[in-house]
Amino acid sequence: GQRGKDRDKILHRPLQMLERPSESILDTNARPHQRSYAIPLPLREGDRGRGQAGPHESATKADARTLHAAPARRAPSPCPPPATGGGTRKCDPAYRLHRTALAIALVFALAGAGLLGKGLYVHAKAWAAQVLIGQAWAARQAGDAAARPWPWADTYPLAKLSVPRLGIERMVLSGASGRTLAFGPARIDGTALPGEAGVSVLSGHRDTHFAFLRDLRRDDALAVETADGQVHRFRVTQTEIVHRDAATLPGETQDGGAWLVLATCWPFDAIDPGTPWRYLVAARQD
Repeated sequence: GQRGKDRDKILHRPLQMLERPSESILDTNARPHQRSYAIPLPLREGDRGRGQAGPHESATKADARTLHAAPARRAPSPCPPPATGGGTRKCDPAYRLHRTALAIALVFALAGAGLLGKGLYVHAKAWAAQVLIGQAWAARQAGDAAARPWPWADTYPLAKLSVPRLGIERMVLSGASGRTLAFGPARIDGTALPGEAGVSVLSGHRDTHFAFLRDLRRDDALAVETADGQVHRFRVTQTEIVHRDAATLPGETQDGGAWLVLATCWPFDAIDPGTPWRYLVAARQD
């Protein structure tokens, strides 16, 4: 009867979709030769969500959208494979190596410029300090006992040390602190003043102001001029290397005369600034 015919239409409907254009699903206004056929295909596991039908579209339309989707495009590589013969200069390994070498050289150049600038600053500062110390020395010789190299200085020029054979002249400052030794040799507090009875100990850095101690020999003449114009003359009697923890003045300096001891770190060419050894030069007043 009528129910049997309706059941046959429902069963044969999928076959009719395969045999004729999907006019109701795609473009019904297109001509027959332009119409596309929507063939329902089963979804793979990886296609779920991409070709799955939305809430308001049919499954056949979602499957057609999946079939016609364009694949994702990758950004073109600036350096294609060598076989293609393409690419730019940046793809050349030698060019890359050259650029890397230039970058490293630039870093070292900047570091060297920084160190050079710092070294020049230190030398310029030391030179300016010597000029100011010389001016303060002249003022003290003229009678200004309060003269100092600069207003905030915690030291002042005490004497001038000379070594005629080596052509050396050094201004001797008061108070052998680390800050003072940066500008010149200094007398250690608590020791005698140069020319007075007892032992006057002058200390200086081995690589700057007292580097000449390595060249002193027995019987070399030394001269110390004080602010009052007196010149005290000494003669080298011995040199000695001692440990700082057991540093004692040479035994012969205890005879009650006027002695001058020059002290610096040893060895002279050591890199480590914390060496425990001291190089002493003892000179007795003539």
